[in-house]
Amino acid sequence: MSSNIFLIILTVVAILFIWLLWLRNNLILVLRKVEENRQILQHELDRRKDMVPFLLESYRLSDSPSDLWNKVLQERQYFHKETTMEKELEFEKLLQTFINESENIKNLSFMESKKDISDSTKLIENEKTKLHAAQEAYNEKRKSFPYSWVSGIFGFPHSS
Repeated sequence: MSSNIFLIILTVVAILFIWLLWLRNNLILVLRKVEENRQILQHELDRRKDMVPFLLESYRLSDSPSDLWNKVLQERQYFHKETTMEKELEFEKLLQTFINESENIKNLSFMESKKDISDSTKLIENEKTKLHAAQEAYNEKRKSFPYSWVSGIFGFPHSS
């Protein structure tokens, strides 16, 4: 009789362990989705960053460089060395200001590069939305029962 109880307890422990690993795996899958979205966003940001020199050069060839042009050039050089999401957003605002103030430039190269950057900015905004949604889904799952236990046991971080 005691061997049957031992087997039942062992079976219950094994089932609980498998269930715990299954929950952990589900959290890992959601966290991977967040990381995939973050990598896609970073790729799009890098693509746009690579478009900026052409924009600046085409502006310089069509018009004399302005103070704003110099500021974008300096920020891009500094920003290219050290990239964080906050710096990306600051540079994005400066770049949009430069583009908006350069509306009267009719150079074909400048207009093409401005369109490419605008298209890239739309993609970036879309990817930011996807990343934010994935982070929210992960954080909500991480907080809900029984995933809150799993995230506590295995140390799943809060995604921001």
